[in-house]
Amino acid sequence: MSDYRLQQLDILIDLHNNTRTNRWFWKKQPLIKNKLLMSLAQKWANKMAIQDKLFYNSNSIIEFPEIAQNIAYEHNSPEKVMKSWMKNSQDKLNINNESFTDIGCGMSLSQNGKLYWCVYLAKK
Repeated sequence: MSDYRLQQLDILIDLHNNTRTNRWFWKKQPLIKNKLLMSLAQKWANKMAIQDKLFYNSNSIIEFPEIAQNIAYEHNSPEKVMKSWMKNSQDKLNINNESFTDIGCGMSLSQNGKLYWCVYLAKK
């Protein structure tokens, strides 16, 4: 994975943690970057980019008792994709879910030049 991509994914994780911890009326624990979730999210972003189609993973991931997935495309920065997720009620609920402890992110560029994003949020 390129340094640029890793840098963008780290920014996205920071944005998730800033959203979760910078509230005066509640403070949630920061999410921990999880290697397995990073790998799964990257594979899913790659799959969406190859098919040039946005779709959810309907398979369960048995390593985690609770897991959620946020996906997006055509946002060219972590800040823009995070802003779109915070405007979507389900994605926002996933991001702010107190039971989630771990995070993994992926992004992939399709042949048509669209960026596909995937985030897994999970409870260990």
